[in-house]
Amino acid sequence: MNSILISTAILPGLVACLLFLLFTYLHEQSRQPYFRAWQMAWAAYTLHFLLDAWSAVSGVRTIIVFLSSLLLVTMALAILVSTRLTKRLTTSERREAFRPRW
Repeated sequence: MNSILISTAILPGLVACLLFLLFTYLHEQSRQPYFRAWQMAWAAYTLHFLLDAWSAVSGVRTIIVFLSSLLLVTMALAILVSTRLTKRLTTSERREAFRPRW
């Protein structure tokens, strides 16, 4: 059980945490908004692995697994937002870019 927990939750969570710290540093250096979006994505991914490890150790699973899945959706949305932030846009252009379109 311990080796499975380490290989499926702890090590990937540690890598995600290191990438979160890297994007925090990059955002501090350049202040580009897409770095902030990537930082939030990696934070959500890190918390996802933390909740996975917690659900493996504790007995309560349903709510923790739901929150963990919700964090994966948050990560995907943050990456999607970062693609919209890579271009240099004015405020009105940015509002238009974030307007949902079908």
